[in-house]
Amino acid sequence: MSNDDQITYAVVGVTALISLVAWLLLIVVPAWNSYWRLRERILAVVMSVYILAAFVGMASYYGRYRIDPARIGDLFGEFASSKLAALDARLDAVGWWDLTEDRVVYAAKHRDAFLALPSIPRLARPRSAT
Repeated sequence: MSNDDQITYAVVGVTALISLVAWLLLIVVPAWNSYWRLRERILAVVMSVYILAAFVGMASYYGRYRIDPARIGDLFGEFASSKLAALDARLDAVGWWDLTEDRVVYAAKHRDAFLALPSIPRLARPRSAT
């Protein structure tokens, strides 16, 4: 094995280690802390593995096809002319994302219903007398 190969393997190894630490700190830890039940936490970690796979896939695609960074602007241009961009524009036009007074009043009126959702952890749960 030549000196160049050793340098290449060292760079790849260090990059993989940095990427794994970044994935753990930026994806897995927030996913774990977002849930209360153990099974939900485990499922969140499993789902975050898909994010890791997407990162690896994008990196390998970039490495194999050597995408020119200038081409990224073209990709955004393709999105701008896609059906998804048209849908986003229509949603903006009808005010889908706007925070209206009606929505604020509804949320304030039904605040207790939002707080009672099962995904919010409770300190004590009353036991039924059965």
